[in-house]
Amino acid sequence: PLFPRCYTAAAASDGEALCAAAAAPSTLVNVTVAANTAGSGAGGGLLLEGGVSLEIVGGSLRDNSAATEGGGARLRPAEGSAAAYAPALLVVGASVVGNAAAAGGGLFATESYLNMSGGEWARNVANLAEISDCEDVDVGTGAALYLERCAAALSGIAIDANVAARGGGALFSLGVVAGRPPPPPLAAMGLAAATTIKGCDLTANVAQYGGALMLRGGATEVSDSTFDANGGPCTGDGGGGGAACAAVAGGALFCSDGATVALRDAAFVRNAALLGGAMSVGSADDGAAAGGCTVDASALTCAANRAPPHPLRSHGGGCAFVTAGSSV
Repeated sequence: PLFPRCYTAAAASDGEALCAAAAAPSTLVNVTVAANTAGSGAGGGLLLEGGVSLEIVGGSLRDNSAATEGGGARLRPAEGSAAAYAPALLVVGASVVGNAAAAGGGLFATESYLNMSGGEWARNVANLAEISDCEDVDVGTGAALYLERCAAALSGIAIDANVAARGGGALFSLGVVAGRPPPPPLAAMGLAAATTIKGCDLTANVAQYGGALMLRGGATEVSDSTFDANGGPCTGDGGGGGAACAAVAGGALFCSDGATVALRDAAFVRNAALLGGAMSVGSADDGAAAGGCTVDASALTCAANRAPPHPLRSHGGGCAFVTAGSSV
């Protein structure tokens, strides 16, 4: 069967809508997965576990929710040393909209391989629910995407209006690529061998740290992409009374924990945060994130970003805030 291990609508745990544990490739074409819940578990819409290969073409993951991880979908390797492969996901021209979870509102992936192109990821939410099963997860992060030691390629996607209560309104990435190899045939699915963002528009995403991207460790390359109006609104006139901003640090980008970021032909415009209107390079106020970050930029546009004054908190660096031990 296509999904050999599935739960009924009354299930109160993982994978409310669909789940898969087999290694055989599967394809969903113009399928809508909508308004499902995972109760106290993960994967409100889809749960992919073990060496499964899934291709999603068109269709949508919409208005699904999970109490813990992956409102739209959750990918994770099977437990135990006997598992040979990591999950692999190819998404082409799909809409991932309006999903919610404590982390990874649209998608939460661990040690997985992903290639996503076209379509939109919009209005997904990562909230601050206090769930005991989330003890090892950065709750309130990765509203659209939460990537934990993954290899991922994103291209030509509109990533808009996602809201994370803490970090990474569009994407939260943790650590370096590690784990099991992807299931064969890797080349046929066009899966990523690194983490790249190419030709994407990231607009009006909101978080306290990294309105669009929160990168903690690992290597990320961004090219031909635009970051516009991320970080959330700033209220107040910015004068003697100061301004209150939704983003504390890194209106568009927050990186730390030894992360390396290559920016090629990228544009950062109209983003806002108290520290680093466009980007915060290194740790800044977020106690969970520490260590330096290296940003290598070429043909970069950084314009009309804001770091307005605040009467009680540190502020500054309209384009970039760089801490000791970090570099741009």
